[in-house]
Amino acid sequence: MCLQGAVLRVAPRSADTASALFVVAFQIGIGGGALVGSLLVDAGELSALCVTGAALAAAGLLVVLAARRAFPPLAPSDPRTRPGRTRYALARMLHRPQQAPPF
Repeated sequence: MCLQGAVLRVAPRSADTASALFVVAFQIGIGGGALVGSLLVDAGELSALCVTGAALAAAGLLVVLAARRAFPPLAPSDPRTRPGRTRYALARMLHRPQQAPPF
């Protein structure tokens, strides 16, 4: 959720496109992990699974840390940072249609 929120902050006018690219990136990661895992299992390198997973996780962490400037934090005066905001109020602020709560 945090990364998706950061993506939407970076591209507020093209939220649909940004969300789609975010989902595609995760799907590529899932498929790539399955591919690498199956190749290691087929090669009989079960002991390499943990090391490979840890190396890929470390590489991902480095990418996120290096890209922190690309995802600026919300300003303290931004109304989206006020506590108690509901999903409906946030959706209205972002101009995204959503059903009103039943109460």
